[in-house]
Amino acid sequence: MDAGTNESCARAHCVADAALRRLGYEIVVPFEFELGLGAAALSQVTKAEGGFTILAANVTSKTPGLLAPTRVVEAGGLRFGLVGLVDPAVKGTLSRRVLGDWTFEDPVAAASREVQKLRLAGVDAVFALSNL
Repeated sequence: MDAGTNESCARAHCVADAALRRLGYEIVVPFEFELGLGAAALSQVTKAEGGFTILAANVTSKTPGLLAPTRVVEAGGLRFGLVGLVDPAVKGTLSRRVLGDWTFEDPVAAASREVQKLRLAGVDAVFALSNL
């Protein structure tokens, strides 16, 4: 993917994110399209669209703070822990240009670790948001 194509994808992603915002989305789990932008472009897109929370417990970024492993939300007097899990097969679809932006971990190991943290934090229930 050349720089022009990446810019076009980033613009298209901004449009998609704006649509999701209008539908009330606040949290997303990334997949091929988002990760394919690369960390820098994805960071710009999320900032431009009001700071979506991108959950991915088994993916880390070279851009600190871009991906969060979990999020706790409160509703109806209860605390819910959300864990984002990305299918590691997406790694094989990413271009070499952006592959170095991401480190993938086994989703089962990541889920186990993060669920334990959420339970220690006192959440009432844990939900996985995933594209596995």
